[in-house]
Amino acid sequence: MADTEDEYDEELESQDDVEDVDPESIAEAVANSENIDDDPDIDAPPLPAGSQLPDQVGASGPDMPTVGDILAGAAPVFLVHKSHQLWQRTPEALGVARRVTGGRIGLGAVIRLPRHAPAAARLFLDACHHGALRIADPEVHAIAGTGSPANSISAKNVQHYPWAAAVPALNDPPAVRNAWIADVFAAQQAAGANVLLSATGWVGAAQARNELQAAISWTAWSRQVAGSGTPMFVNLTLAGDWLANPTLRQMLLHEIVESTETHWYIRVRWPIVDPRYGQLTDPALLDGYRELATTAALERKVLVLPNAGLTGWVATALGASGFSTGTFWPEQAFCDEPRFGRQPGQKPAPAAERYFERSVLHPLLWSDAQSLAGVAGYRPCQCRYCAAIRANGYSREYAGAHYLVRAARLLDEIGGGNRRLEALRIVQDAQAFVTALSGTANALPAKWVPKHLPEWRARLL
Repeated sequence: MADTEDEYDEELESQDDVEDVDPESIAEAVANSENIDDDPDIDAPPLPAGSQLPDQVGASGPDMPTVGDILAGAAPVFLVHKSHQLWQRTPEALGVARRVTGGRIGLGAVIRLPRHAPAAARLFLDACHHGALRIADPEVHAIAGTGSPANSISAKNVQHYPWAAAVPALNDPPAVRNAWIADVFAAQQAAGANVLLSATGWVGAAQARNELQAAISWTAWSRQVAGSGTPMFVNLTLAGDWLANPTLRQMLLHEIVESTETHWYIRVRWPIVDPRYGQLTDPALLDGYRELATTAALERKVLVLPNAGLTGWVATALGASGFSTGTFWPEQAFCDEPRFGRQPGQKPAPAAERYFERSVLHPLLWSDAQSLAGVAGYRPCQCRYCAAIRANGYSREYAGAHYLVRAARLLDEIGGGNRRLEALRIVQDAQAFVTALSGTANALPAKWVPKHLPEWRARLL
């Protein structure tokens, strides 16, 4: 049975039909994103009052990799998926991430296109100008009738995007297929996307070969419609068996290796992750990510892993080009969810005050994170969001923005040299810190012990 605090989160996260992007909220978000005066080193001790370094995040700020650099695989890329709620700090967090990473990593933003009206989608992506790469994900895998476990696109949103009502049949006339693909592409471009995602969706494993071949066909047709010179990622949403099952994995890797397409955007369905906002620990899936990432690197494929959270960070250390995450759980993990056992009329408990703790690479309760302040070797985060929480009390909005900045910083920490060895060092340091806490008054509660660390270490060795 899941915790009732998780039920509270699930209810808040799943409001797909709540349109929360409007000109007023965007104007505030953009204004916040231009007011970046943080110390560029968020791991350093606080600077004396009045000595904050002037920030130049705007037009004359630290140069960042361009879309061309990212598409060439010249820099790792960190993408922020817009969440349903508390997204207003996202453009600002991208600006902070740009500053604290010094322009050394690619940045970008992703919006779940069919969950927003066209004008709202455009407003959000335009506001994320600190990100070079802008993606309007058509979420073809969520179209009704595709067999995907994802929540279907609502009838309300289908009114905005008629192409989201159904995917044409494979044997429909080419003119029908091509017109549908053109509509999917036009919606992405109208939202402000500067790269396209192919009009491919869910790839199940029940009839694995047929489903994969269908996806490859849709990819080829998408390329025909887009044209040879248009940047396009092959957009696949896979059942977990495609990575966990060695036979299916080899089938998938063969298609990637043999394809003339260079850019791949691959989302994978996970089993339930406990606790929510934690990390994937499934050994077979992690093995699959390792082989997928290393193969992509060997074959010079640009592989981006959306909705992968810090599993995507590990995969990037192993050869992927980047990953996406967000402030809420559905943007951090594309996974099965537990059934909640609340009785009729019973209200869920208040949401947990979760906080991503860099020292253990895992969420903790804010109160537990605060208790680490006196532990030898602990370095509190000095980002603007943590400063605000310490001054004014816990805020889910600020904790989420802190997580985005820390995730970007983690990618920057491994981007300059041997990514695998740098990630291994970070993971081993986190393991050592957790071990030092065990048996002391600051030992982590069982729920928040980072069980993924040994799994990550084993795959980075």
